[in-house]
Amino acid sequence: MKLSWKWLSEFVPLKGLEPEAIGEKLTIHTAELEETIETPEGDTLFDIDNKSLTHRPDLMGHRGFARELATIFESKLILPEPLVSVPDSLSPLPVKIESDRCRRFCGIRLDGVTVGASAPEVQTRLSDLDINSISNFVDITNWIMLEYGQPMHVFDADKIEGTIVVRQAKVGEKIVTLDNQELELSEEDIVIADEVKVLSVAGVMGGLESSVTAQTKNVIFEAANFDPTSIRKTSQRLGLRSDSSMRFEKSLDPHQCKRAAFAAVEIAQEICPKSVLGSACGDEFPQIPKSQVIDFSLERLKIVSGVTIPEPRVVKILTDLGFGVSGKSDVLKVTVPSFRATKDVSIEEDLIEEIVRIHGIFRIEASLPVLPTNPPRTNKLRRLEWEVRDTLANLGFLETYNYGFVNKADEAFIGKTDHITIENPLSSDHTHLRQTLVSNALTGVESELRTHESVAYFEIGRVYFPDEKLPAREVDRALMVSASTKASETDLFYALKQKLEQFFSLLKLELDFRPFSEPQAPYIHPVKSAEILLNGEAIGVISSLHPVHKPFKKGSLVFAEFDLAPVLSSRLDQQTLYTPASAFPSVHRDVSIVLAEKILVSDLIKTAKKSHKLLKAMVLFDEYRDAQKLGEGLKNLAFHLEFQSKTKTLDETEIDQAFESVLSELRHQFEFQLRMEFDQQNQKNS
Repeated sequence: MKLSWKWLSEFVPLKGLEPEAIGEKLTIHTAELEETIETPEGDTLFDIDNKSLTHRPDLMGHRGFARELATIFESKLILPEPLVSVPDSLSPLPVKIESDRCRRFCGIRLDGVTVGASAPEVQTRLSDLDINSISNFVDITNWIMLEYGQPMHVFDADKIEGTIVVRQAKVGEKIVTLDNQELELSEEDIVIADEVKVLSVAGVMGGLESSVTAQTKNVIFEAANFDPTSIRKTSQRLGLRSDSSMRFEKSLDPHQCKRAAFAAVEIAQEICPKSVLGSACGDEFPQIPKSQVIDFSLERLKIVSGVTIPEPRVVKILTDLGFGVSGKSDVLKVTVPSFRATKDVSIEEDLIEEIVRIHGIFRIEASLPVLPTNPPRTNKLRRLEWEVRDTLANLGFLETYNYGFVNKADEAFIGKTDHITIENPLSSDHTHLRQTLVSNALTGVESELRTHESVAYFEIGRVYFPDEKLPAREVDRALMVSASTKASETDLFYALKQKLEQFFSLLKLELDFRPFSEPQAPYIHPVKSAEILLNGEAIGVISSLHPVHKPFKKGSLVFAEFDLAPVLSSRLDQQTLYTPASAFPSVHRDVSIVLAEKILVSDLIKTAKKSHKLLKAMVLFDEYRDAQKLGEGLKNLAFHLEFQSKTKTLDETEIDQAFESVLSELRHQFEFQLRMEFDQQNQKNS
């Protein structure tokens, strides 16, 4: 928004003040100045950032800024009222409001006018302020808008049939606007109409059919006030953003309407001295807003601002800004002027802001806040969530973030059709809420493997399921993904399984695995997959990606997805007990056994650990299947066994006894053969 230095000088004495000093003061006390512009005619323009005026509809015209400058420089403010003499014999212009979104409507008729070009100085000033000169009467309405901040419109009175009515548009109703666009209106739009046709889209743009032309002899000036939300919606829907709509969106003061209408008539009568009023002002004001009175405490001002401002200074600032002040010094009664009462000043803190900004924010001394020395209460759950993230990152996984949205194709991916649908999707790819983190996690894998031999990443996110009682049942999950162009699918699977076990081990939790007893989702591999168990309850899945859904031709991808809530709950509930590490060395033995394929590795390890107290760990390091060499339904497993005592160094005899005890228990439970025995037996049979 641009302001004219010369125009402002008509309302407040600015002689002796440099434009740069005025601009600096405006930025400090009122609104941010973007730049000053010198014009060839010797004027200086202040270009104000519109965003700094969002809640200041009173600053939409020069008079509002003049009031600010008079307050800042403690100067005299000159705001003359329009002088229009209305004969008592004239009847008010017939106007009617039928929409509750119109707060006030003023209309007045002027007859015997001559429409032509505006004076050169008027055209220059409008052009400097980014307004195109159209004709003298259209220019009057723009002049009033720039001075008072009140948008106006002028109609050709002879083109209006009957009473002017403000109403909601009818379905299918159309209008050709001043810029020659034909628009189809909605029931949500406010229009100004006569008894036959639509005259203008209220608050946005006038209609061509009722516009003022060179042949116009009689005019009607209109100044109104509309609901800001309705004007904004209409402007956005029609794609029309005018100077008028921009101001109405700010919630203008309805008390300005009649003043602006008379000001327009005053200027028009100066331009056309022979013109006469054809009516008194038709003024419909259904609900006059009540004046607001705020109790204001000087002590509260001191507490909030941190500065002591004398009462006379406080009263002068508020009075200069247009507020009414009365009452005793301890509690003042402050009456909010109508031009500051529309979504701007309504509480005591708003008044404090007004006083401090004029007094000078720079006068507030910097000081450290007085804070309690007690540390804040620890959010254990939040800390644990970050522990999960840090643990996964330390295991070599990079964290990723994905949208919680998927498209309809995800139904085929997970084998379900009960996705929650988004009412207003961002795009065609974001139409549903996801039910697994795997869906979006696959999108970038192919591009990553073009430049990297392998990738490993994790995501902590939320999935959504339909619920009878709630809009959606939300579940927090964790996902670990490994993909490689070199490693085999089996190697990658067991590497991820080992990382998963490490993750739970670092969280001091024990997990287990078991094969699925029923078919799973289409993206889960039917064979190379298993359930993840925590405390005997299934919390997730570890699996190779089904080949049908693999996003690349060469390479392997495996993933583990599990619910996060039981993990966090188990971690929070546990009590950590520390035992000293053994001071004596551990001893390792390896064993290779042949047994039935259906026997689970987890069952072997559980049985082994229970069989002897010296066995500290049993880790699978190789798995081999070959129907020709081993036979149908058999597999070869190789384990590392670690033995250790807390009280002494183990000798060979003790190690052998412990090793044989473990093998004996495993042989009793699972009926396996040592690989060496198996090979010898096969050689004899051959």
